[in-house]
Amino acid sequence: RDVSGEGLAIRLSPQAAAAAGYEATFTGKSAASGLWEEVEQLPWLLLHPAGPPQWSQNSHGATARWRVHCVDARGKPTDFFAGAKNTCCLTDGGGNWIPTRLMPGIMSVELVLERGLPLHAYVGPRRSIQDKADNPDAHEVRSLVLSDNIAFCLEHRRPEVGLRCLCPEALAEAAVPGLPPPSQVMAWDSTADYMAAWRAPVELEAASSAADEDDTRLIFNVEVTWGANGRGSFLIPSGLASAHRMKMRGLIRGEDGPTEWASAWLCMRQPPASSPNGSGWHGHAGCVDVELVGDDGKEQPLAVSVGEEDVQIPQSYSLKMTFQMIPGASDATPKEGQRRSGYLIEFIAKSLPYSCAAVALAELSFASELLTEVMLRARAPLSLKRGAAGVSDVSWHADGKETAGGAKNLNLKAWKLNPPQEAAVRGSLEEELSLIHGPPGTGKTTTAASLCVLFALSNLDKGEVAAVLYCTPSNDAADVACLRVASSSSRHFQALATRRRQEAIAAGASDDCAICFNSGCNSITACGHQFHKACLEKAVEAGNRGCPLCRRPLRAPEGGLTALRVYSAEMERGDFPVPKRIDHPSAKPRKPRTVPENMRPFALHWRCHGQAPGVEPTKEALLTGQAYDRMIQAGLSSAAFDELRMEYYVA
Repeated sequence: RDVSGEGLAIRLSPQAAAAAGYEATFTGKSAASGLWEEVEQLPWLLLHPAGPPQWSQNSHGATARWRVHCVDARGKPTDFFAGAKNTCCLTDGGGNWIPTRLMPGIMSVELVLERGLPLHAYVGPRRSIQDKADNPDAHEVRSLVLSDNIAFCLEHRRPEVGLRCLCPEALAEAAVPGLPPPSQVMAWDSTADYMAAWRAPVELEAASSAADEDDTRLIFNVEVTWGANGRGSFLIPSGLASAHRMKMRGLIRGEDGPTEWASAWLCMRQPPASSPNGSGWHGHAGCVDVELVGDDGKEQPLAVSVGEEDVQIPQSYSLKMTFQMIPGASDATPKEGQRRSGYLIEFIAKSLPYSCAAVALAELSFASELLTEVMLRARAPLSLKRGAAGVSDVSWHADGKETAGGAKNLNLKAWKLNPPQEAAVRGSLEEELSLIHGPPGTGKTTTAASLCVLFALSNLDKGEVAAVLYCTPSNDAADVACLRVASSSSRHFQALATRRRQEAIAAGASDDCAICFNSGCNSITACGHQFHKACLEKAVEAGNRGCPLCRRPLRAPEGGLTALRVYSAEMERGDFPVPKRIDHPSAKPRKPRTVPENMRPFALHWRCHGQAPGVEPTKEALLTGQAYDRMIQAGLSSAAFDELRMEYYVA
């Protein structure tokens, strides 16, 4: 039945199944029995179809479609079928009694839904705490079986129940009575305490996000070797994993121990026809280790790699994935030493942001004093306090002059800030650590951009590298901030440079170019020296990368500060794609993001390729661009493609 177009309402009734003649199909130790009858609504959001169901004009039924990314563990990396070549259409209901042949690639599964059609569902007592309290005898659908090889597990997809299936340890650790949420803790005694408190929330959010995205791989023809205490392992050729974009890695560990319980999750199933007892097997597991296995059978550890680039692994190697079954969400595991085939494994990857969060927790144990103090105690280290031994007072003046009162007397009129913004800037210039907050539209980005430029100018005054790192939680926010910083830095640097030149001339300094010794200088470097722009350009062309007077790094002939926007490797590949010999699409294709045209002059990878509009490319950028063009022109069919690709990566 359709319920307001929101999902399916399924009638659960063992008695009705027996009356319809399906009692033989549901035999076995897990078969439901009795006279109970219930109706459960399954929302479409839980079933994750490829799109809204299509209603037929000539009948009362509808067609639901799914896209399933299938991987044959015994197949070749080049095997891939999609479209009409890989379709499964179910018109008479669904269940274990319908044989299907899985093929590697994107399988389109169609289920025609009408009243009275039988659907095979695994049911069990409700796991929801609230449902148990309201009706302890209530049932819920654990899995919807469409055929012998196709089933949709609803356990790990349910918002509340899924966390108990994928990460019960994190759920239990986060629910310890008496412990406040880590977001409410103001100070920590050690990095170990910080990691132990935060790894559970990170893991729970990662599992919830992975189940909601539903960008999984269905691996079939898997042979599992069982170990002790619910552990097991299986092999996947490295070329197959790379071709189907399956990122496999071991656990991320720091000096204080692992910062996650699983690097990915598995929903495992053995159809009745493949199981020893004929009733099937089902379970959930967490991936805990990955090793490389060569042709000789020798195993070696695989370095944990977190990122968007593929790790270069020889095609002749296989990946040995070791997993740990999750108690309470799995049937009884086979005995140690047994090797069984015929498993279907849904590989649920952990997304990159949560892997990076686990890396951050691991690296905190050996982070700098500054970062450790900020994270653990929300303050700057005492050794960096102004006035401490070995730490001199710093002038935050854009003109570099020491003035009594520090930032309090700094003239910020040229920055056009309102009083609250100006107060925030002055406070941040005086304090080692500041937190500025406010509702949308109050000018936080404007304030941060002003601080970014002021910090850079202060670094120049002290003779230090002017680099300032500006981080945001989203690409759009980073683009806006970059444009603000670029505009502000150019305007205020030129004002500072002009004032410096006027003061130098007034003090009796020469106005002559330090290269040609002629007057009429029209360019001032970031270090404050004046030249003719043409003279500086000739010096740069001759290979001089430093100021002719002080030898500080010279970024551009016209001087000034440069705003560089660093994008992800995924966006870099969207702008400058690198062909792969085998690159199968995902069942949930994502349009590759590219850098907006107005941001290309600031994008680091556009500059590295010598393609940034309006920016004179460096000699290194020209070499990189030429290496990329040679690789693209040669193409995958060229025998020299691998060598050309390596030349490009080196460049």
